[in-house]
Amino acid sequence: MEEGRYLYCIIEENEPKTFGPLGIGGRGDALVSVVSDGLACVVSSSPIMKYRVMREHTMAHYRAIERVMEKYAVLPIRFSTIAESDEEIVEKVLRPRHDEFKRLLHWISGKESVEVRASWTHMDAVFQEVVQDSHSLQALKANAAAKPAAAAYYDRIEIGRTVQAMVKEKRRTTAAQILGALKPHACEVRDNSQNLYADQSICYLAFLVENEKTTAFDRAVGELRAASGEQIKWTVNHRVAPFDFVTIVINLQEVSNVSA
Repeated sequence: MEEGRYLYCIIEENEPKTFGPLGIGGRGDALVSVVSDGLACVVSSSPIMKYRVMREHTMAHYRAIERVMEKYAVLPIRFSTIAESDEEIVEKVLRPRHDEFKRLLHWISGKESVEVRASWTHMDAVFQEVVQDSHSLQALKANAAAKPAAAAYYDRIEIGRTVQAMVKEKRRTTAAQILGALKPHACEVRDNSQNLYADQSICYLAFLVENEKTTAFDRAVGELRAASGEQIKWTVNHRVAPFDFVTIVINLQEVSNVSA
């Protein structure tokens, strides 16, 4: 199979650099940079093929970018972008888009992408809380309890629908409170909550935070943690690759070979 170059990200750099044997595909290919006029594209050797979207491949893509992020601001490139050669990268990517990449790198520098996920720890407690907060729902349950089981069938369906609607509203308001507390400390926000499907999930948010505001951001997260107690589980990831805020799309060629 013909060999090419797999593209990971764009950085500002004048000298060729290496970043370790983290290339996609499990062969131990080195991450290296292709340099042109103050910009560099971080790449590794790879067969010219279309990589399937699967954990093994996507995690290799992300890990490579995160390694580069240890020392550089990066513009991440869309997954499974492959060039035929270093010369093609210089002539079709770095030179024609030089000013665009410089502008974006200036914008992303001095900032970090932070992911915040929140989920309820005990759904039974959430259901109990929404029932206790609704007099109409309590009355509906009492009415159903007074009937024979068969006669209360449709009442139980209505109770279930009502509880689900109330949980959905509680999720919406809780997510809005979280966003409202953290948004003032970020310059950009992306809401990825539509990608969550578990009942206990509340929100999945990405924030672009200026370096000098990370302390205030973390303090706000800490205040949310303290206020929620054990009711909410928090997952906060700092310095993730900023795909939510900038992803470079490069159309070089169509490849039909698909990885296993």
